[in-house]
Amino acid sequence: MVLPVNSGTRRAPDRRPDEVTAAARAAPAPTRSNPSPDLPLAALHLSRGAAPIRPRSAGMTASSIGHRAGTAAALSPVQSEAIARLQDLHRRFTDLVNDNWGTEELDKVFDQAMLPTLVAAESARHPSLPLSLLESPAAVRAWFAAPRPDGERARAVLTLPTPGEDHVVAADLQRHADAVSIVIADPLRFNQENQARYTSEVLPALARLLPEGGTAALFMLDIQTSDSGCRIFALSAASKFAQAGERLNALHRQALESPGQPPRTALGRTAQPLAQDGAVQVLEGRHFLPAEFFKHAQRQSSLDGWKQAQAPGQADAAVNRRGESLPDRHHAHRQERYKMPFLLQAAMAPDSDDDEAEPVSPRTMSDMLEVSDSIERKRIAFIGRAIAYLHTASPAESQALLDRMVAHDVGEPDDIAALDLGQRLWGPDPRTLPPE
Repeated sequence: MVLPVNSGTRRAPDRRPDEVTAAARAAPAPTRSNPSPDLPLAALHLSRGAAPIRPRSAGMTASSIGHRAGTAAALSPVQSEAIARLQDLHRRFTDLVNDNWGTEELDKVFDQAMLPTLVAAESARHPSLPLSLLESPAAVRAWFAAPRPDGERARAVLTLPTPGEDHVVAADLQRHADAVSIVIADPLRFNQENQARYTSEVLPALARLLPEGGTAALFMLDIQTSDSGCRIFALSAASKFAQAGERLNALHRQALESPGQPPRTALGRTAQPLAQDGAVQVLEGRHFLPAEFFKHAQRQSSLDGWKQAQAPGQADAAVNRRGESLPDRHHAHRQERYKMPFLLQAAMAPDSDDDEAEPVSPRTMSDMLEVSDSIERKRIAFIGRAIAYLHTASPAESQALLDRMVAHDVGEPDDIAALDLGQRLWGPDPRTLPPE
């Protein structure tokens, strides 16, 4: 596909050197002619000859997923099959982002199926601060109340305990004596719609799960504007918790020393909560959390809000190994996307009954927005880490991934490869699409 007009600069996602396997260095991006760059040829051959996936009566839970050191010299058939499926998903999301198609609700099932494996891979990168996956209110309650040594921290990716909802966030916990402080990073904005839901459902549900002496602060980041992708946003925030420094420690310390009181902002001011239910508060994340938590903001307005809440010069600080600032990085990932590109393409065609009719401008026939594709590329990076992880993890973890794919009806490789572009709401400039 031809690159969209004025689509912005495309580039590979930010990656640490240890995130790239040797095979990936030789072929950094998958293509149709070289479909599996991360998997050794022998393993790929084995995976395609492996037995079909079949459900099991019993499987590993997300909380039991661990990491076992080893080598990838001799992969089992189940490992090879699981790695091949992840590579299918890697190609799917790479094809979408490279052609400037947004990920949407129809992609959610893949995130759901992959999440335990992505979490396990991230947990293995920081063994001193393991990452838990909590998918039920009972699991959240147990994690909140679990006995820990004084001062010990813990991280989790958790589903908010609200009936009928499926929103995933990141949490960081610190215990001191009988008190516990929980910091939650939520990618959403506290707009009118969310305000009603959080006030009536989310906060009361969290308050019921807190142990005695516990406090929780939800920091609304206002970085997710899409209807899907919260699991990847949560996983990214959880990885930032593992690297967070004094700012996060200060938030925990203030919560433990002054329970129920709003913490001080990055500028040293006292901020009033947006909403509160007992020991659970909602606060604007831009006033408290550092730039790293805003790297994947989808809209420029989110970065503008964060910049206004920080000390002068903070926005110019480097946020990656390239030395880019937050605004520079956002600009490098910015794309123009159009609403229902294929319908717009048809509307732009001249009327066959009127030779003098002018083609319709895409800016008048369709909404157009500028959006960062950073979180979409981060998903690809997470999948790449999970592929490397499964090479050395227990075969039981590969089986757990395959079981989850069956449970979520992910389908066969051909189903994963079907991008369903005609059903996607946002995509490239219709003038760049091939003629129908």
